[in-house]
Amino acid sequence: MDRREFLKTGTVIGVATALDSVFAKGVIESGLDRLVDEKGNFVLQPLPYPTDFLEPVIDEETVYLHYTYHHGGAVKKANKDLQMIKKALKEGNLSEVDYWTKRFEYHFSSHVLHTIYWTNLTNKKIEPKGELKR
Repeated sequence: MDRREFLKTGTVIGVATALDSVFAKGVIESGLDRLVDEKGNFVLQPLPYPTDFLEPVIDEETVYLHYTYHHGGAVKKANKDLQMIKKALKEGNLSEVDYWTKRFEYHFSSHVLHTIYWTNLTNKKIEPKGELKR
């Protein structure tokens, strides 16, 4: 193993080791702990309202499909990606770590962004104010 490979491997292993504690602490402090269960698996929390809450702007079927299959799919895939990252790290396969990390970034960010999306929707009409009104 040359110096470059040693540094690359050491960095990946170091980051992976620190990931559990740093990631967990950051998640808890930021309030994102509701995105995971007690075992650290990502979970799809129930919607904060019924699926027909946003009608007539967004119909019930669209909310159901988007929430269940699109957001739910991102949650399932983020869990799988994380398992595959851990497996690749155990095997020392850095190219697989890189591959699964990119997939995880996409699916995990989709989970976070959808969670924000669902909790910021309302069925009340709100008129824009100030600069937005122009």
